Amino acid sequence: MGRLDGLTGYLEKYEGDAVILNFDEIEALMGSRLPRSARKTGSPFWATHEGNVYAKAWTRAGFVACFDECGPEEVNFTRANSREIAGGSGPAGGESDASERPPPADLSSLPPPPVSIEERAAAVVAEVTSAFTQGSFLLGARGSVPIGWEALPDVIAVRALEAREVDPVWCRLLLAFGASLDRGRGEPRRWRAVSAAFDADVSLFDPEAVCSRELATLADALAVQGLTTRLGEVAGWRMVAEAVIGEPAPSPNLQRAVYEGTADAGELLAELSGPLPAGSRALVPGLASRAAAIRFVRMLVFPGRSSVAGVESLPVVVDANVRRVTEFLGLTNTGGSRLVDAVPLIEALWFAAVASQPPAGPPELAGTALALDQALSFHGRVGCRWCRQKLVLEPIAAACESCKLKG
Repeated sequence: MGRLDGLTGYLEKYEGDAVILNFDEIEALMGSRLPRSARKTGSPFWATHEGNVYAKAWTRAGFVACFDECGPEEVNFTRANSREIAGGSGPAGGESDASERPPPADLSSLPPPPVSIEERAAAVVAEVTSAFTQGSFLLGARGSVPIGWEALPDVIAVRALEAREVDPVWCRLLLAFGASLDRGRGEPRRWRAVSAAFDADVSLFDPEAVCSRELATLADALAVQGLTTRLGEVAGWRMVAEAVIGEPAPSPNLQRAVYEGTADAGELLAELSGPLPAGSRALVPGLASRAAAIRFVRMLVFPGRSSVAGVESLPVVVDANVRRVTEFLGLTNTGGSRLVDAVPLIEALWFAAVASQPPAGPPELAGTALALDQALSFHGRVGCRWCRQKLVLEPIAAACESCKLKG
């Protein structure tokens, strides 16, 4: 919320019950530009409720924002207790003559409002990662949907172990085996099963114990725990164990990441999803896709507490949800292209946006594309998909003002 601190400071010192400011005056107070979507009367940016992260800028000072008695490009900030006295119908008491207006709107030193695709993408990075981190997306008719990093199913599974003071190595083993089944999809049901299986039979997460079992015996054990009945996934579970034991291990970076809590992102990605020599097989089939491998690296870093060098070089995972939000916001136009063909363009767009506007997120991920990945995926899955299915635009963030569905 740092860029709105100037507005907060002004309102904290303001002595009257209400003040109407135009967008230029607000930008002068901020010392920076508002998002383009905020410079519109009725924009959700100015909504005063707990679900809007931006509202803290004026509610901390005791004000609500509205458009009562406003002209074009103006916002009315009314003291909250004054509005209650007036029955919520608008400002009470007008502006106080004893209060100072904001400084002249000298905007010559400020950058122009974001207009290019690159600048718009950077603005989206700031908004969606802040909203995801703080759980402040505007869900409206979508109902109650868990938002944020602590709501991710893999994070929930690890937090349950941490609450019992389970060693971090076991947490990372749970993540490795679980990720091999989940394949980067983030399915809550699957992660709940993984967590329950750990509680019921921890030997299923001990690589040496897994490798000592016959494949048929392992298949029975995984089926009993409700993890899988697919032979390919049973073999994949066994291959996770095989990848991290021995000296040297088939996957030394994965071994170090799990047991020592250190790894190199590029080398680990190459081990899991890099090109394979003719006739060879993937070390861990469930993590062989680039998308699944990148999201598994994120899990190792957060919540797995592994120190992975080079995570800043990893891109956003361009799945159907990320492509959807990118297209709906008019940042790319890859309609008709296969997803695999659209990936390079969308990936490059967001990687450049992250370099321009470091994303918010957990300290372990903040400033990297991995911090943006889950926020974009949530926006596309919960926001854009709902609007597309209902054929109606119901914004979950100010960025939705530029959605192509609006037309």
